[in-house]
Order: sequence, then structure tokens, then C-alpha cells
Amino acid sequence: MNSVQLTDTPPLFHHSKPPGKSPALMKHYFIYGKYFSEMELTDGRECDTLCMAAISMGRELRRRMDTYLAGLSTESVSEATRDIDLCTTGEMVALMNRQDAQVAQAVGAQSARIAQAIDLIYACLRRGGRLIYLGAGTSGRLGVLDASECPPTFGVEPEKVQGYIAGGDRALRQAVEGCEDDEAEGEALVDGLAVGPDDAVVGITASGSAPYVLAALRRARARGSVTIGLCTNAHSLLESLCDVTIAPEVGPEVISGSTRLKSGTAQKMVLNMLSTCTMVKLGKVYGNLMVDLRASNKKLIDRARRLVVYATGASDAEAAQKLMALYESRSSRLHRTASDAALSQSKAKHVVSKSQKKGKQTLSSSRSSSKHKAVSSKKRTTVASKKAASKTSVASSKKPSSKKQVAQKRSSQKKSTSVAQKKSTSKAKSK
Repeated sequence: MNSVQLTDTPPLFHHSKPPGKSPALMKHYFIYGKYFSEMELTDGRECDTLCMAAISMGRELRRRMDTYLAGLSTESVSEATRDIDLCTTGEMVALMNRQDAQVAQAVGAQSARIAQAIDLIYACLRRGGRLIYLGAGTSGRLGVLDASECPPTFGVEPEKVQGYIAGGDRALRQAVEGCEDDEAEGEALVDGLAVGPDDAVVGITASGSAPYVLAALRRARARGSVTIGLCTNAHSLLESLCDVTIAPEVGPEVISGSTRLKSGTAQKMVLNMLSTCTMVKLGKVYGNLMVDLRASNKKLIDRARRLVVYATGASDAEAAQKLMALYESRSSRLHRTASDAALSQSKAKHVVSKSQKKGKQTLSSSRSSSKHKAVSSKKRTTVASKKAASKTSVASSKKPSSKKQVAQKRSSQKKSTSVAQKKSTSKAKSK
């Protein structure tokens, strides 16, 4: 068989009809036919065989995925909450609270793996690397949430801990359908971030099977980074792609399949541990005080004052005074840095402007010189042409202007000669 040549337009099979009457089957028949129709087949039935084989393969993959999803504990139906729609408000609250109480135990059972993941993340950040969360849906939002809280809490740069969600920032506020199945987006994200050996990538997916997350982790692993999986189902597809897989088994959800509930709670608890314990190891706290916080509003300024009082035993007034001096010094330093940057930028602009001005002046003088030379040349040409014209006029005045004038001149000379001869002849006769 020759190699397959793909075209943009799905072909139609004229040698036979699509099998069966199922619209879905007919659709798959034509889609798969796109890959086989341009093969140079001696028999049309050979193309049909290939097409049907591809359909069977697709069905088998879907069957396995359906079997995998059906076997997840988070997708099963909870017998404890099957009558929640018949409960009073108080009964519903108590029911959910009893279910949520199981989450902490499930997370606790994963303590060893969580500690292993923290040590890996800490080692990456110590080397100057990054902690990168990525996920889809609720899982992605939780990762973005944890990442966004690290700068104000621990004073780290936003680039140090980053969070991404399938479908982009728009997916934070509204569901973007189908984005968690986009493997290419996950791969492109990892490549775009230039993930490397000093980075730790945490893939978050409750089912452990979101294609976006799996593809991103696969690419990150290929680029040499540390890969960590977080899901709420045991023996997930994450295990083959990650150095550590954390999987608290929370069981069936209060509302069947709604993994924003117990699964989301478990994921948030684990993420709290990953980021907080890593920052403690990096020295971002004193005791249990967040001494590296960024006091960017009144509440945080007051919290910073109380932390100083608690840690040092200073009075409120002394703590406030010290903090004010510190903030003024920092503000002055930041102001000086900003001023220096502005001055440097201004100098750079001045140098550029000066060189541009000099260039314009040089160009202007060059143009002026060229213009002067052109005028001088023109004047010389004019003078030369005038001299030539005057010489021509003088020469033309000395020479007869035409043959006719020469003839007239000769005729007048002859007449004068004949008159002189007649006069001399008449004088001789008289004598």
C-alpha cells in the first residue's frame, strides 16, 4: 500500500455504502475514511476493512475510558445521600457536614506522599526554580487560588508560584466546555513556560484522567521537571507520569459526580500543605508568624504591627514607630530605585534624541553643502554659457550673415569701379 495522503475534504465512498443505519456510525465511517480513501487500493473492500478496523479501535478506546470512569469512586452514587432531596435544610447541612468530616481522614492517609512532594518542591525552589500548578475546572481554579495567595502571604514573587487552568483565565469565572480534553493546549503551556529540571509541575485532576493535565505532565516530564499528581481516586492514569501521586480517596460525592465538593475540599487541603510547608522550609515564617507578608492594606499593616509586638515584646507605639521607619526606608529605597530607573531611561532618551538631532544636523549640513555645490555649479554653467553666447555673437557680427549679402556687396563694388572708369575716360576725351 502507498502512503496516506490527507486532504481537507472528507471523501465519499462510491464503491460501497456506509454500514448500518446509525448516524454516529456513519459519521465515524466518513471521518476514518478520510485517512484511507486516497490510498491506491486495488479493491474498494480493502478500504472498507481499514475503515471498519479504525472504528472498532475507536470503540475499544471509548469502552476502556468509559470503564475507567465508571470505576472511579467519585463517580459512583452515595447511598448515604440518596434521599437528600427529601431532607429539611437542617438535615441537609448535617448530612454534608458528616460527609466532609471524612475528607481530613482521607488526606491524612496520604501524609507520606505529601511530605515527599513537599521535599521535591522545596529542592526545586531552592535551586531557583518554580512551583507550577495546572488543572481543569474546579481543580484548575484551586491551583490558581493557591498560587495567587503566595505573594501576599509569603512575600515571594508572582513568578515563583504559578497557577494555570485549561481554557485560560476566562475559565476561572465560567465553564469553558471541552477545554479539559485539549491535549495540545496542555503541551503548549508547558513549552511556553520553558519548564525545566528546576521546576516542579503539579497536575490536579479529580478523576486523574483529564487529557489537558496528562498531556502537560507528559511534556513536563520529557523536559526533565519534577512531576506531581493530585487526584481523589486510587490507581489513576497519573501514576505512570508522576514522580509522586497524591490520591486521597474521598469516596462518592454528596451529589453524584460533583467533584467540586469533597474532592475539591481534599485538593485544597493538600495544596495548602504543599505551598505552606515549602515556604516554612524556605524560611518565610518566624515561629508560626508570617513575617514576610506584604503589608499592602490597613488590615495587613495592623497585622504586621501585632506580629512585631508578639515576636519582640515591644509596645504598640514602638512597633508602629519601627514599622513606619521600615516602610519609609523601603518606600524611599523603592522611590530611589524608581527614580534611578526613570533617570536612566531619561538619559537614554536624551542620548538617543541627541544622536538623532546630530544626525539631522549632519544630514541638514550635508544637504546644504550639496545644495551650495549645485548652485555654484549652476552659476558656473550659466557664466560659461553667457561667454560662449557673446563669442558667438561677435563672431557672427564679423562674418557675413548670408550669401545674398555677399553678392550685394560685390555688386556695389563693381558699380563703383565702373563709375570710376567712366569718369577717367571722359576726362581723357576732353583733353
